[in-house]
Amino acid sequence: MKKKKDWIYKKAKEKWNGMLDRCGKHSAYLDVKVREDWLDFNNFERWFREQVDNGWYHTGWAIDKDIIGGGSRVYSPDHCAFVPQPLNTLFVHAFNRHGKYSSSRGAYRVISTGEYDDYGYNVFCAKITYDGKVILHEEFDHELFAFFTYKWAFEEFVQKLVEELKDKLNPKMYDALMAYRVLPLG
Repeated sequence: MKKKKDWIYKKAKEKWNGMLDRCGKHSAYLDVKVREDWLDFNNFERWFREQVDNGWYHTGWAIDKDIIGGGSRVYSPDHCAFVPQPLNTLFVHAFNRHGKYSSSRGAYRVISTGEYDDYGYNVFCAKITYDGKVILHEEFDHELFAFFTYKWAFEEFVQKLVEELKDKLNPKMYDALMAYRVLPLG
């Protein structure tokens, strides 16, 4: 029992420190806050212990505040749950996948450089990468086609993946992932 307690305490401390270190220091986290009660490690540890006891935390999983919280900028027990790191990264890319000239999430414009510049060669890509593997990469002449191809593929891929993880995920996270829909930006 003592060994398990020590492991949970140590891992909770690691996750808590990582969460605090990210807030306000990295460019993507400048406006991210930690709810006041979670600034007390004991409160965070109790929450973390609950995640472990219910089987909702697994080694290598990341704490996520965005999916349940709908893009929340606050770490709190209301918005946070653990997900496999590749799934967390998939959503980081999904939230940020738009190019300089694109307004649609998941569809981004590739502007040629080189010999085709005189012809105005531009394409829109729909791309999904998961755990280092390209799941989808298609090119289109129109942004709308790229966006809807991305949207349908992303939603289907996430639902299939989440169904496989159903017994390991916090039910709030499972529900949020199953209900997730890709919307255009803007």
